Amino acid sequence: NVAMDVVRMLARAPEELVETDIADYALEALRHSQVKEILILGRRGPVQTKFTHAELKELGELANADIIVDPSELELDPLSEEYLHSGEDRSAERNYVTLQEFAHTPAQGRPRRIIMRFLVSPVEILGDQHVEALRVVHNQICEREHFLSPCPTEDFETIPVGLVFRSIGYHGVPLPGVPFDRKHGVIPNFEGRVQDEIGATQPGDYVVGWIKRGPSGII
Repeated sequence: NVAMDVVRMLARAPEELVETDIADYALEALRHSQVKEILILGRRGPVQTKFTHAELKELGELANADIIVDPSELELDPLSEEYLHSGEDRSAERNYVTLQEFAHTPAQGRPRRIIMRFLVSPVEILGDQHVEALRVVHNQICEREHFLSPCPTEDFETIPVGLVFRSIGYHGVPLPGVPFDRKHGVIPNFEGRVQDEIGATQPGDYVVGWIKRGPSGII
């Protein structure tokens, strides 16, 4: 979702931003923005995206930018296809349908272009005095400890860019002596009361925020 927020700010027309509570200095800088092309680079595939469907749909409604998705970027590996059709993640299903719609919608010639890429991880920022390019490695989906994870291949690509924003997401980590749900990256709990591996409440132990419910929310 943070990546989507950044993209939306870069892609919107200043006239749209005036209606928001954006800081005056930021609005003035964006009035002089020369950004024409914005790339969203995802480490995993289109099925593993973690932005909400509302964020994705809103991106497609921007008046100032075309959304570009190469249909080949949406081709699924067997693991992703199995997960998509398992019915386990309705958000992933909705996102994938919307991405397909983007891929088959002709560009309208708007002032800016948002290009969505998947299965690429940055490995090096190139340039001496300023950012000139980003070197990325192409990934493939593999299963690690019951998770669908991006695994690097031997295929690299250099993408000319002039500006880089990092948005790598959040995943909880365990604490010594505290129960932990590795699949969801949270401390197991019932209404904030920490539970052990058999579901018994641990007296005096409580949890709040993202380590309680996982990363969620829209800016």
